[in-house]
Amino acid sequence: MRRRTSPPRPEQGRKPRNGWSGRGLIVAHRPKALLLTIVAAPIPTPIGHGPQFTPPRVGPQRPPAVACSAGAAPASSRAHLELFARKRAIVIPANIGVERGCRYPLRTLAPTGVIQVSRSGLTVGDFFALWRMPLSQRRMLTFRGAVTAFVAGKRWRGDVRAIPLTNGRQIVLELGGYVPPHTFFLFPPR
Repeated sequence: MRRRTSPPRPEQGRKPRNGWSGRGLIVAHRPKALLLTIVAAPIPTPIGHGPQFTPPRVGPQRPPAVACSAGAAPASSRAHLELFARKRAIVIPANIGVERGCRYPLRTLAPTGVIQVSRSGLTVGDFFALWRMPLSQRRMLTFRGAVTAFVAGKRWRGDVRAIPLTNGRQIVLELGGYVPPHTFFLFPPR
Protein backbone atom coordinates (compact mmCIF):
# COMPACT_ATOMS: atom_id res chain seq x y z
CA MET A 1 0.00 0.00 0.00
CA ARG A 2 1.32 3.39 -1.03
CA ARG A 3 1.34 6.19 1.34
CA ARG A 4 -0.12 9.41 0.01
CA THR A 5 1.84 12.57 0.62
CA SER A 6 0.93 16.12 -0.20
CA PRO A 7 3.46 18.45 -1.83
CA PRO A 8 5.43 20.56 0.64
CA ARG A 9 4.08 24.00 1.39
CA PRO A 10 6.36 26.87 0.48
CA GLU A 11 5.26 28.92 3.50
CA GLN A 12 5.22 26.86 6.63
CA GLY A 13 3.92 28.35 9.84
CA ARG A 14 2.15 31.63 10.40
CA LYS A 15 1.23 34.22 7.83
CA PRO A 16 3.64 37.12 7.59
CA ARG A 17 2.47 40.16 9.55
CA ASN A 18 3.61 42.73 6.99
CA GLY A 19 0.60 42.19 4.70
CA TRP A 20 2.62 40.47 1.98
CA SER A 21 1.12 37.10 1.07
CA GLY A 22 3.25 36.07 -1.90
CA ARG A 23 0.40 37.00 -4.25
CA GLY A 24 0.61 40.71 -3.57
CA LEU A 25 0.12 43.17 -0.76
CA ILE A 26 -3.11 42.50 1.07
CA VAL A 27 -4.16 45.97 2.11
CA ALA A 28 -7.09 44.71 4.18
CA HIS A 29 -4.63 43.17 6.67
CA ARG A 30 -2.83 46.50 7.05
CA PRO A 31 -5.18 49.26 8.26
CA LYS A 32 -2.48 51.94 7.93
CA ALA A 33 -1.82 50.94 4.30
CA LEU A 34 -5.56 51.03 3.59
CA LEU A 35 -5.87 54.50 5.10
CA LEU A 36 -2.84 55.73 3.12
CA THR A 37 -4.35 54.35 -0.09
CA ILE A 38 -7.60 56.20 0.55
CA VAL A 39 -5.93 59.48 1.56
CA ALA A 40 -3.31 59.50 -1.23
CA ALA A 41 -5.76 58.77 -4.03
CA PRO A 42 -6.79 61.91 -5.91
CA ILE A 43 -10.37 62.93 -5.34
CA PRO A 44 -12.08 63.92 -8.58
CA THR A 45 -13.84 67.26 -8.47
CA PRO A 46 -17.03 67.43 -10.54
CA ILE A 47 -17.45 70.08 -13.22
CA GLY A 48 -20.03 72.67 -12.27
CA HIS A 49 -23.37 72.96 -14.05
CA GLY A 50 -24.31 75.95 -16.13
CA PRO A 51 -22.63 78.35 -18.53
CA GLN A 52 -20.48 80.00 -15.85
CA PHE A 53 -18.57 76.70 -15.44
CA THR A 54 -18.03 76.32 -19.21
CA PRO A 55 -17.04 79.83 -20.29
CA PRO A 56 -16.62 80.77 -23.97
CA ARG A 57 -13.30 80.81 -25.82
CA VAL A 58 -13.39 84.61 -26.09
CA GLY A 59 -14.73 86.76 -23.28
CA PRO A 60 -16.57 90.09 -23.37
CA GLN A 61 -13.66 92.37 -22.40
CA ARG A 62 -11.43 94.48 -24.68
CA PRO A 63 -9.04 92.80 -27.15
CA PRO A 64 -5.65 91.94 -25.64
CA ALA A 65 -2.59 94.16 -25.89
CA VAL A 66 -0.46 91.09 -26.71
CA ALA A 67 0.47 90.83 -30.40
CA CYS A 68 -0.53 87.90 -32.57
CA SER A 69 2.17 86.42 -34.83
CA ALA A 70 1.49 84.81 -38.20
CA GLY A 71 1.96 81.08 -38.62
CA ALA A 72 2.76 78.50 -35.98
CA ALA A 73 4.52 79.74 -32.84
CA PRO A 74 6.52 76.96 -31.17
CA ALA A 75 5.84 76.59 -27.45
CA SER A 76 9.00 76.89 -25.36
CA SER A 77 7.21 75.88 -22.15
CA ARG A 78 3.90 74.63 -20.77
CA ALA A 79 2.04 75.40 -17.56
CA HIS A 80 -1.13 73.83 -16.16
CA LEU A 81 -3.96 75.98 -14.79
CA GLU A 82 -6.96 74.69 -12.84
CA LEU A 83 -9.94 76.85 -11.89
CA PHE A 84 -12.48 76.06 -9.15
CA ALA A 85 -15.54 77.96 -7.96
CA ARG A 86 -18.04 76.82 -5.32
CA LYS A 87 -16.03 73.57 -5.01
CA ARG A 88 -16.65 72.74 -8.68
CA ALA A 89 -14.23 72.64 -11.61
CA ILE A 90 -14.37 75.24 -14.39
CA VAL A 91 -13.49 74.11 -17.90
CA ILE A 92 -10.82 76.21 -19.61
CA PRO A 93 -11.82 76.04 -23.29
CA ALA A 94 -9.61 74.95 -26.18
CA ASN A 95 -8.20 77.39 -28.74
CA ILE A 96 -7.75 80.40 -26.49
CA GLY A 97 -5.08 82.47 -28.22
CA VAL A 98 -5.54 80.75 -31.58
CA GLU A 99 -6.91 82.83 -34.44
CA ARG A 100 -7.12 82.18 -38.15
CA GLY A 101 -3.64 82.60 -39.56
CA CYS A 102 -1.93 83.62 -36.30
CA ARG A 103 -1.20 82.50 -32.76
CA TYR A 104 -0.67 84.42 -29.57
CA PRO A 105 2.30 83.64 -27.27
CA LEU A 106 -0.18 82.05 -24.81
CA ARG A 107 -2.67 79.47 -26.03
CA THR A 108 -4.66 76.38 -25.18
CA LEU A 109 -5.14 73.66 -27.77
CA ALA A 110 -7.38 71.35 -25.72
CA PRO A 111 -9.79 71.88 -22.81
CA THR A 112 -7.31 70.42 -20.31
CA GLY A 113 -5.92 73.61 -18.76
CA VAL A 114 -2.50 73.17 -20.38
CA ILE A 115 -1.23 76.58 -21.51
CA GLN A 116 1.47 76.67 -24.15
CA VAL A 117 3.83 79.59 -23.65
CA SER A 118 6.03 80.91 -26.50
CA ARG A 119 8.02 83.53 -24.61
CA SER A 120 9.19 84.13 -21.06
CA GLY A 121 7.87 86.71 -18.63
CA LEU A 122 4.16 86.03 -19.18
CA THR A 123 1.78 85.66 -16.23
CA VAL A 124 -1.66 84.31 -15.34
CA GLY A 125 -2.94 87.89 -15.70
CA ASP A 126 -1.66 87.95 -19.30
CA PHE A 127 -3.53 84.70 -20.01
CA PHE A 128 -6.81 86.08 -18.62
CA ALA A 129 -6.32 89.30 -20.61
CA LEU A 130 -5.83 87.25 -23.78
CA TRP A 131 -8.91 85.19 -22.86
CA ARG A 132 -10.72 88.53 -22.30
CA MET A 133 -12.00 87.36 -18.93
CA PRO A 134 -11.80 89.22 -15.60
CA LEU A 135 -9.35 88.16 -12.89
CA SER A 136 -8.51 90.03 -9.70
CA GLN A 137 -8.13 89.34 -5.98
CA ARG A 138 -11.95 89.51 -5.62
CA ARG A 139 -13.18 88.19 -8.98
CA MET A 140 -12.59 85.28 -11.35
CA LEU A 141 -14.66 85.04 -14.54
CA THR A 142 -18.28 85.70 -13.48
CA PHE A 143 -17.70 84.63 -9.86
CA ARG A 144 -17.15 87.16 -7.07
CA GLY A 145 -15.33 86.62 -3.79
CA ALA A 146 -11.79 86.15 -2.51
CA VAL A 147 -9.61 84.34 -5.05
CA THR A 148 -7.06 81.95 -3.52
CA ALA A 149 -4.05 80.77 -5.53
CA PHE A 150 -1.79 77.73 -5.14
CA VAL A 151 1.42 77.05 -7.03
CA ALA A 152 2.74 73.46 -6.87
CA GLY A 153 0.33 72.84 -3.96
CA LYS A 154 1.63 75.76 -1.86
CA ARG A 155 -0.35 78.92 -1.14
CA TRP A 156 0.55 81.94 -3.29
CA ARG A 157 0.46 85.08 -1.12
CA GLY A 158 0.90 87.72 -3.82
CA ASP A 159 -1.33 89.05 -6.58
CA VAL A 160 -2.96 86.16 -8.46
CA ARG A 161 -2.41 87.96 -11.77
CA ALA A 162 1.36 88.08 -11.15
CA ILE A 163 1.91 84.29 -11.06
CA PRO A 164 4.55 83.54 -13.73
CA LEU A 165 3.75 80.91 -16.35
CA THR A 166 6.98 78.90 -16.26
CA ASN A 167 7.66 75.44 -17.62
CA GLY A 168 6.00 72.61 -15.71
CA ARG A 169 4.20 74.89 -13.25
CA GLN A 170 0.95 73.66 -11.65
CA ILE A 171 -1.36 76.59 -10.79
CA VAL A 172 -4.73 76.35 -9.02
CA LEU A 173 -7.13 79.29 -8.57
CA GLU A 174 -10.08 78.83 -6.20
CA LEU A 175 -13.07 80.91 -5.18
CA GLY A 176 -15.99 80.06 -2.87
CA GLY A 177 -14.67 76.97 -1.11
CA TYR A 178 -11.54 74.90 -0.65
CA VAL A 179 -10.57 72.12 -3.05
CA PRO A 180 -7.27 70.38 -2.16
CA PRO A 181 -4.82 71.62 -4.83
CA HIS A 182 -2.70 69.27 -6.89
CA THR A 183 1.05 69.59 -6.38
CA PHE A 184 1.97 68.48 -9.90
CA PHE A 185 0.53 67.65 -13.31
CA LEU A 186 1.65 64.95 -15.73
CA PHE A 187 1.93 66.77 -19.03
CA PRO A 188 1.11 64.80 -22.17
CA PRO A 189 4.06 64.17 -24.50
CA ARG A 190 4.69 66.84 -27.12
